Amino acid sequence: YAELSGPAFAAAGVARAGQGTGQGVDAEVEAAHRRIVEIARGLSRLSDEKTRRIEHGEPVDDLLPQVMELEADADRLDQIGYAAYLRMLRAEILNAMERSHEALATLNEARAKLKDAFAAAGPSADNAPERAIDIEILSRIADTDGLLGDFSAASAAFGEAIEQIERDRYKVNSPYQQSAFLNQRANIYRYGVGLAYKQGDYETMLQRAELSKARGLSRTRYETATPALDLSGLERQFRDVCDAIDAEQSPADSPERLELLERRRRIWDLMTIARRSSQTGGADIPAFSVAAVQRALEPDEAVVYYYWVTPTILLVIAADRERFTVERTILTDEDVAALDDLLV
Repeated sequence: YAELSGPAFAAAGVARAGQGTGQGVDAEVEAAHRRIVEIARGLSRLSDEKTRRIEHGEPVDDLLPQVMELEADADRLDQIGYAAYLRMLRAEILNAMERSHEALATLNEARAKLKDAFAAAGPSADNAPERAIDIEILSRIADTDGLLGDFSAASAAFGEAIEQIERDRYKVNSPYQQSAFLNQRANIYRYGVGLAYKQGDYETMLQRAELSKARGLSRTRYETATPALDLSGLERQFRDVCDAIDAEQSPADSPERLELLERRRRIWDLMTIARRSSQTGGADIPAFSVAAVQRALEPDEAVVYYYWVTPTILLVIAADRERFTVERTILTDEDVAALDDLLV
């Protein structure tokens, strides 16, 4: 729960009290801080106990009132983050008790309170910490929708989570930080792709797959304050980085070579954006569509596209100008081992 620390999650009552003077105010502040520490410890303890009991098939019913007591205190102290995570824990317990409708209502309640915090912060505030929690709530809403058999709602929830992720993804400057940012949330994209496939929504399936692969044209929708791109300058940079890769003597998996490869990919993406911008006169890039991909193909061209939904489930998409097909392939452990050997 490291992300719950810091000023974004300071108790409003504590912040106001800290501006006053006198022993009475100091005692009130100290008592509030002690209770916040107790809430944090209680959240960690109850989460661990819930996990232990579920793993051993033990009942979790008696944990529910303890969680709700901590919830009430977190609400009273205006602890946005702790209140949200406690409601997520309550939903996990309710799901374990096969009360998933109540779990879903609890998660929606958590989202509503978080949205109130968004609104109170104002349009100029950086709501990234709250968005990080919202993404987790949405992921759990999707999981609960799945338990209830509502796969359409589950797909929509994952789609909304992906929208939230993309708002912050390109604010991270370093390619390695971007990779780490996405790796922590990769399952949301994979589940979103899988559910869109299950619903037969192939447009959405491919949009999410492209975003998870950080394709240049897909990312422009979410880029913030993108400056005008100098295509000729980018082409020079691309040639320079290609020369640097050719001259690099370190092993193929060395950090130095991987950084150069990542830089080349980013420059290529920017070149793609710049070329598209020059072709459209700066107009917005149209939304991704299967039809647009097919129109871009020559009569003798075809596309074969792969996406790993899980380590053993592979989506294979094939398209030419007239036809589009998607197949789901389930690999055995032996298939995966053989593929690993081939790649080595």
